[in-house]
Amino acid sequence: MLKVGEANTICMSILNKYRIDGVGLHSFTDKQDGQQYIYTQFEADFCHYVFPCFDQPDLKAVWTLSALTEDDWTVIANESEQTCEERTAALKSAVESAAQAFDTTYLTLSKPKATHILPSARISPYIYAIVAGPYDYFERQSEGLPLMRIYARKSLMESVNHKLMFDITESGMHFYKSFFGKAYPFGKYD
Repeated sequence: MLKVGEANTICMSILNKYRIDGVGLHSFTDKQDGQQYIYTQFEADFCHYVFPCFDQPDLKAVWTLSALTEDDWTVIANESEQTCEERTAALKSAVESAAQAFDTTYLTLSKPKATHILPSARISPYIYAIVAGPYDYFERQSEGLPLMRIYARKSLMESVNHKLMFDITESGMHFYKSFFGKAYPFGKYD
C-alpha cells in the first residue's frame, strides 16, 4: 500500500521480450562482430513497453538499476555504475528465481558480473536510459564539466569523430550555462 506523504519503494521482477523496432528495450546483433547490444528508447511514451509506469510530467521517481551480465559487458544508465563482485551471487540467485517464477529458461552466463547503477535524480521514466553490451568508448574530462563518454559498438569505433563530438558538447554546455545561469545538472554525460 502506498504511504501518503512518505517515501515509497517499488521493486519489480519483469519478464519481457526484447524489441527489434528501435523502441522500448531494443536488442541488436552486430553483423560484423556477432555481439549483442541492448539499449532503450523510451521517448515519447515507449517506456511502458519495458515496465509499468506513470508517465506524466508531475510524477517523477528516483531510479536505480542492478544488472547481471557477462563480465566483458558495459552497463550504462543515467548515473555512474559500480561493479559489485560481492552482489554477483545474490543477483544471479534472484535472476534464477525470477526465471523459475516466470517458468522460463535462464540464460547461463559464462563469467557473470553484477553492476549497480547509483540512484538517479528525480526524473520522468521516459528520461531513464539503459544500455548494455560489449561497448567501447572514448572519454574526456575537462575542468568544470562532467565526465563525458561516447559509447559505440566495437565495429564502429574507427568511424566515431569523438574529438568533434566532445568539442560541440562542451561548447553547448558552456553556452547553456551562460544563457540559463545554471550548469549541466548531472554528474556525467554519456
